[in-house]
Amino acid sequence: MEEKEIDSKTLDEETGKKILDIFKTLNQNGMTVLIVTHDLEIASACKRRVVIEGWYANLSLRKFCR
Repeated sequence: MEEKEIDSKTLDEETGKKILDIFKTLNQNGMTVLIVTHDLEIASACKRRVVIEGWYANLSLRKFCR
């Protein structure tokens, strides 16, 4: 499996939304998708979040509803 890194700051809003939609589709089809971001809007679109604070990981299993 090949890893890809995408800098969301360089994407326009429409392209960023398309990429998130692709990630959601892949995840719905059984693939694990790991997104690392500082953008709370992107994080809120994810079903599961792990927040890193200092040396601790806060596992959040809440499903975010828009």
